[in-house]
Amino acid sequence: MKPATKSKAFIVLACILLAGIVVWYIYPYGFRVSALFHLGKEVADQQSLPSGFVVLGVPSYDGAEYFRIAQRIPAFLSPDRWNELKGVSPGAYAYQRFLYPFLAFILAFGNIAWLPWTFLLISVFSLLMCGYLTYRMTGKGLQTCAMAFSPAALIGLHFSTAEPLNIALLTILLLRLKKREGIDFWNGLLLCLLVITREINFPLVVMVFIWFSLRRDRPSVFWTLPAIAVFILWQALLSKIFGSIPFLVNSDNATWPLIAPLSILFGTKGYSIYTLSSVALFALFVAPAAVLALKNAWREKAKISLTLTLLCGYLAIMLIMPLHIWGSITSIGRAITPVYPLAAYEAGKMGRAGKLLLLAILVLGLGAVFGLGSIVHPYAIR
Repeated sequence: MKPATKSKAFIVLACILLAGIVVWYIYPYGFRVSALFHLGKEVADQQSLPSGFVVLGVPSYDGAEYFRIAQRIPAFLSPDRWNELKGVSPGAYAYQRFLYPFLAFILAFGNIAWLPWTFLLISVFSLLMCGYLTYRMTGKGLQTCAMAFSPAALIGLHFSTAEPLNIALLTILLLRLKKREGIDFWNGLLLCLLVITREINFPLVVMVFIWFSLRRDRPSVFWTLPAIAVFILWQALLSKIFGSIPFLVNSDNATWPLIAPLSILFGTKGYSIYTLSSVALFALFVAPAAVLALKNAWREKAKISLTLTLLCGYLAIMLIMPLHIWGSITSIGRAITPVYPLAAYEAGKMGRAGKLLLLAILVLGLGAVFGLGSIVHPYAIR
């Protein structure tokens, strides 16, 4: 079978799998896509909603903030209306993840009733594109599945958050770097998009900048600078609107390495479906990935690759996340989104050990799907 034909066959299978996952997620709520926002009653009471919207009887989750940002795009784009955004949720922190709700708003042509579908469309298309391009480039089914169906991807799909889009953009960047290690105009554009998709991508930009600066690769350094400028200007804009610098909240979250995951592992917060999911993530993915990454870094030494360096950096960030982030796979499983494409990319070079790591990523992703879909919240239809 030709590579192009195999890629198309993979897309068909991926479409079927993603359709099944979405149905699994929304079936308990009468197949209403708006359930994916996980909008709670307290937040729903503060705004008008389209007819037939699902409102849960539990506190809102992050997807609800993306939905509210999309609703407020007109106010955000009008400086004379910025006062409408102050003092109400979501605050500056959520607006760091602007690209996803902005694209959803554009695709919906500003029609709020269409937003549940445009958010879902972006997420599904992102994962399909990620899978198609990876399989077309590598021809490796397991690596492709780990890229497209990681915990971050499928948890993000469940909560209508930006992880699928983030993964797609980073995967495109990694595949372009596979052809040629360097930052050109298009890679620089991808970096710009990444820093306004989720703020967790800014460390990647910094590491890329340092990497090419040390190698005196001036064109790559030059094309990395716009992403740094975009991030700084975006933080400055949010600070002007909301009166605080949101990225500083992220820096306050750090703790000593391994303290939080080991606390979860040894039962400091007790054992439940939530904490055990984090234990599984640490035991099956984080610890093995760290061992393999450090082993390969030691072996390569002076020849260590950019992507392996980035993976080590993001694993380190993952290990300094605080206890409340490590409390459930729904938080730690998607908080450090870039770690999964980077791990899957590197694992494709690691032989049998790499295949086991890829399998672990896939199993954790599908396990998260089963667990999340099994939890049905009380809800009402507005």
